[in-house]
Amino acid sequence: MKFLVILAALLINHYWRKDRALPGDGWFQRFVAWMQAPLSRLPKVLIDSQEWRVVLTVAVPVAALLVLLYVIDGVLFGLVSFCVHVALLLALFEPRNLQAWVARYLQYWREEEFESALLYLQERWPAIGLDRGGDFEALHENCYRYILASVFERLFAILFWYLILGPIGAIVYYALVQLRALSYLEFESGNEHWLCRLLFVLEWPVARVLGLTFALAGDFEAGFKRLRELFFVGSRSALDVVLLCAHAAAGTGYKALVVHDSQEAGELNTLVIDLDEGVSQLSPRKCVQQIEDLIALLDRSQIIWISTLALLAFYGIGA
Repeated sequence: MKFLVILAALLINHYWRKDRALPGDGWFQRFVAWMQAPLSRLPKVLIDSQEWRVVLTVAVPVAALLVLLYVIDGVLFGLVSFCVHVALLLALFEPRNLQAWVARYLQYWREEEFESALLYLQERWPAIGLDRGGDFEALHENCYRYILASVFERLFAILFWYLILGPIGAIVYYALVQLRALSYLEFESGNEHWLCRLLFVLEWPVARVLGLTFALAGDFEAGFKRLRELFFVGSRSALDVVLLCAHAAAGTGYKALVVHDSQEAGELNTLVIDLDEGVSQLSPRKCVQQIEDLIALLDRSQIIWISTLALLAFYGIGA
């Protein structure tokens, strides 16, 4: 059933371009706020333990989901269960259609309305570290990263853990990512909390599988070469691996590096030029082309995942 669930969820997610009446992440944020009162009544040894706070916060929605799946199991020949699985994935996906958002964002770029593009991006990603749209290259880099982060955390990683552990795996990963984004835990200075280390472990295989998918969907030689370089690098986050593999596989790098001999003794000078304009910065036209290439790469990657799942389902693997 997993193949049909994922196929239905991806089709709905791709073609549902209008404003969606989905809860987004607000339901989880309200739930975390509501949990503060029950947690405050626990024994002090549990209140002071950040590990127990995370476990209990994640356990409640998991338990509720388990009860729901048990109650509806077998109802209407499994049709109700199928609809709940699809609805769960849609609720865990990005609540707004990425394709429609990118189309409007690129329209601002074509009109060179960079301030409007920045404000539009800030609506989706308030953490962006820009205060003006004049530096369009920095704006482009942030948008590129936002798109990949959104697709990685809210689509491919959700699907990966749904395949491995079912709906429980998907909602546990989603909850952990949301807790990290909400700065739910207090981090000791200079130390990375165990939640970040746990997410690093959970995202490690997803990033490598997605990097391989990008290579198959795009420039295989460049994409696979970059994936081999990064495969066992532990200092890179999963998002960094995905970002670098996407750049390589999409076939449109940020800049071209032209190295030529200097007139001075034995030195090499590196000149950074735009692939189109021959200047030190990217042109708006090139930035638009890179985003379009990225979206096309992501669409082809989804097709590869669906084709692989169909093949596995045909042979009865991972049903």
